[in-house]
Amino acid sequence: MKVNVVDRDVCILEAKFSLEQGRALAWEKRMVAFGALARALSLFGKPSVSEFVLESTASLYLPFWRIAWCSRFDYDRDASIECQRRPEVQVVTIGQRSFNVKAGGFSFDAVEHCVENFESDQCVSGLGQNDDRYRMYLDLPCKRLPAEQIERFRPADAEVVAPRVTASALIRDQLADFLRNAPTKGARLVREESLELTHLNLWLRPVRQFSFRWVPKDKCGTLTYDAVSGEVEAGGISGSETIVRFLSSDIVQEVGKEALQQLIQLVLNG
Repeated sequence: MKVNVVDRDVCILEAKFSLEQGRALAWEKRMVAFGALARALSLFGKPSVSEFVLESTASLYLPFWRIAWCSRFDYDRDASIECQRRPEVQVVTIGQRSFNVKAGGFSFDAVEHCVENFESDQCVSGLGQNDDRYRMYLDLPCKRLPAEQIERFRPADAEVVAPRVTASALIRDQLADFLRNAPTKGARLVREESLELTHLNLWLRPVRQFSFRWVPKDKCGTLTYDAVSGEVEAGGISGSETIVRFLSSDIVQEVGKEALQQLIQLVLNG
């Protein structure tokens, strides 16, 4: 199979909202951090601001992947063509060949000349969850760096969460079923079999994470504020995630043309 890798840039989204704006909104939305507990207790009255303490603030870049590929197959395959005819038809002649009609039909062997094109474009969290909402970021302003220059991105006021999902594992998962069931399986003749990885981009999304303590209840809760969209959601990254000052270029560069070819062979032979 002919393979090609086109775009492996790292895309760093620009923050539209400041830390101060995030902190103000987090205080306003602080009850969201405590989920069902807050909803239940709110039935008995709204707790005062003095009951809460902002224990910590973190500025982070969260990763997600964009993987897009297209493939083309040009091949011939053997086929049996079934033809149904009206009841009065007894024999059908095609060219120099005649076919007896039985049970209202007949069949003949042929060769089908086929061309098929496939494509896929998906966004996947670098922390393991698929989420269609990431597509909203693809057309927003961002700073693009070649994969080999990712180590230059060292934000002074934030840290980076390293992706738990590797590029090679992502590609393997995305392509495994497709390649094992490629249309050229059992083909009579293959003229073209190609795969192009059009996008393998690591995107970094700036967020602010705020951890609150509800003092009278002795409960802790976390809010994550999206510094691009301005949205707030309950929860934050877990303690198992790896937080670094900068990322290694190997994270994206591990999948080049040769590596992709090897991955494809592993899938087909596996």
